[in-house]
Amino acid sequence: MIGVDFIFNNQMLSEYGMQMLDPENEQTWVNREIDKSEITSVRPRPNHYGTHYADTEKLDFLIMRDDEKYGIENMELSRYDINKIRTWLESPKYPTAFELIDDDERKVIYYGIVTDVHPFLVATRCYGIYFTLTCDSPYGYSQPIKNTLSYDSTADVNAMRLHVHSAEENEYIYPKITFELARGYYGAETVTVTNSNDGFKCMEVSFPYNARKIIIDCQKKLITDGSGNLLPLESVLTPEGTATSSPYLSMENNSYYWLRLKPHENNISFTTDNDMLNYATIEYQEIIKAGGF
Repeated sequence: MIGVDFIFNNQMLSEYGMQMLDPENEQTWVNREIDKSEITSVRPRPNHYGTHYADTEKLDFLIMRDDEKYGIENMELSRYDINKIRTWLESPKYPTAFELIDDDERKVIYYGIVTDVHPFLVATRCYGIYFTLTCDSPYGYSQPIKNTLSYDSTADVNAMRLHVHSAEENEYIYPKITFELARGYYGAETVTVTNSNDGFKCMEVSFPYNARKIIIDCQKKLITDGSGNLLPLESVLTPEGTATSSPYLSMENNSYYWLRLKPHENNISFTTDNDMLNYATIEYQEIIKAGGF
């Protein structure tokens, strides 16, 4: 994989005086497998249940010193250089954001762990490092997209219209939502978020006492306050089907509805009981199937 630069573990490759080169191996994309039943004597055509990816994305890299900076005669890496670079790449033990930069633009973000690190040797001397980024998904993501609504208590409807460009037409995207109450107001406020493009399903959020700001991660199903403290789900969310403002829902084992975005149009509306909401922010990343390009 080749690009101008990349950001990983809070540092850029160019900060180490290194550049990306072609690893000269075949770039493969992740295969999809079909989920289906067996063919039998009475069922010549199997029942189909969908598909799944056979693996996650694996991206191969070769990094070497920048010859324009060091000169062709100073390309060998010392033990100190190797240790410093390996420490940077191999320290994260959990999937970490890997931002590929191409033509001076931050493009696709992958989330993964660096694996299969080995040297590029010429006459037993190390002139570069090969490594593989083993991603935690079969695809990459866009830069975070953030939409903020300043709540207007005099408006008939407070809403934001989101158009999601996703490479997975049949998958939801689960955003991160931030709510903040008006200054000087803490707790005792309920906000109902409805996506009319998702069957008018709604998420009813109640601010705990003494909380002015809450962050809801709909992907990880975590709720925190402005200080990063975890909040119990039952103290913030109303179970699906019991929200007073949602006659469209039915109880599903007392489950919680987490706001989700469909590909294409999403009309998200916000209603409150005391009109003390200051702003609401919805942040998400679109799916991109760049496949290492």
